[in-house]
Amino acid sequence: MTDTEALWAAVDAISRPTTRRVMRDADPDWLGELGTLSNGFCDVNAYRAATVSHGTIPSLWEQAEMALTTGAESASGNPSPLAQRSPADMDLMEIMLTIREVIGLQLGSTKLAPRKELCSQLRQFASHIVTSEPEHVAWWEYRIAQWARLLAVYLRNVESQPKPVRLRDTACPDCGVKQVRVEIEDVWQLVPPLLIDFKDGYIRAAECTNCTKTWWRGEDLFELAEQIAYAKKPSDEQEMTG
Repeated sequence: MTDTEALWAAVDAISRPTTRRVMRDADPDWLGELGTLSNGFCDVNAYRAATVSHGTIPSLWEQAEMALTTGAESASGNPSPLAQRSPADMDLMEIMLTIREVIGLQLGSTKLAPRKELCSQLRQFASHIVTSEPEHVAWWEYRIAQWARLLAVYLRNVESQPKPVRLRDTACPDCGVKQVRVEIEDVWQLVPPLLIDFKDGYIRAAECTNCTKTWWRGEDLFELAEQIAYAKKPSDEQEMTG
């Protein structure tokens, strides 16, 4: 592989979606429509062609953007301590910012008008390097390939983290609210108020989206568990223990 081919491979890794073979379950209805049945048996090559499709995997850049936005919630614009980013999120955000800044600065030093999207800018810059600065192809191949590796590593770290969850059928013990209206992926939904957040694989805190009351890991969470358990006891049992 030449330096130019390696450069484009690195650029493609960040900016282009990929495909993978996906085996589908056999379905007699559509298998019968292959038109290749002979004596009740399907031709092997026709069967393989019909059962294998290609699933599209978004580019690393698109995956990174989705990882930092999917599942994000906003509720009445109230600031929340649970809105803090994890270290894995920060690593991913940092490498994305670095790529944006470096490519923006490099394109600014040329006579090219930067395209709108980062992936298009990256390809625009690679074309410029190949045609106008061939002596720098190997260096930029190394730099961009390094970016691709870091994006892949940080994506795995983000995706391996437990996602925030809401406690179903549970009212907030502090304000008594049972449902709140929040915006999830541009859609307003009614959800339970208590949101459990995680950090480094452990519960970090629980927070009420309505009143922002927060129960931190440790004694606070034990107190919350007791309050929830008490609230769900039958009224006669509460009177006996009260």
